Amino acid sequence: MVSLRVGELLGGWVNPPWMAHAFPAAMAFSGLVVTIGLAEQLQQLRRDRDHASRMASYDALTGASSRPAIEEQLKTAVRDAHRLDRPLSVVFFDIDRFKQINDVHGHRIGDQCLRIIALRTRNRLRTYDQIGRYGGDELVVVLPDTELHEALGVAENLRSAVNCRPLSMDGVVLEASLSIGVAQLQQGETAEQLLERADAALYASKAAGRDRVSGSTRITGTHKALPTKETVS
Repeated sequence: MVSLRVGELLGGWVNPPWMAHAFPAAMAFSGLVVTIGLAEQLQQLRRDRDHASRMASYDALTGASSRPAIEEQLKTAVRDAHRLDRPLSVVFFDIDRFKQINDVHGHRIGDQCLRIIALRTRNRLRTYDQIGRYGGDELVVVLPDTELHEALGVAENLRSAVNCRPLSMDGVVLEASLSIGVAQLQQGETAEQLLERADAALYASKAAGRDRVSGSTRITGTHKALPTKETVS
């Protein structure tokens, strides 16, 4: 139809009268088709972008937040806690002797072990708590509106969620436990400083014999390891 219209304009022939109405209609229809096609492409691009954003925010193995995501969530929580003068605590934990699990049973079993532990601990958290994989077998939990004594109770729940029964994976049965460090945000403290104190408390748990919770009681970094349930008289 376009070629017919061009031929008429060049004086090659005379089109029938109905062509004067058909040509604009055809052009409008073509424009509509192009517009719909572009809209579908844009919608697909948005879906791809949103999917990529979700993939970047979550750790594929554990389903917890990725390290960049949990770090950003912690920074936001710290800003809000300082601004609103609300308590905030962090729990930092890893799996005891995880390297040995990988060395003896292989990384596939190690991955399954990490996945199960992430699920068990996540199920013990409140809906507004945030958990993320910091690296390897290390996970961070952000506890808004939570003081240290409450956070120690949460950490003990996480510990007992893991060592309460063995992990069973493809015929392999393993006993697993967590070493946990806990710290509460102090006045003027940054997210990095808070996490460093929780990490130091975690290593205090390791030094005290593993499978326990340690709390960082002051910004100076004094840590107190709590006894395991098995040693409480």
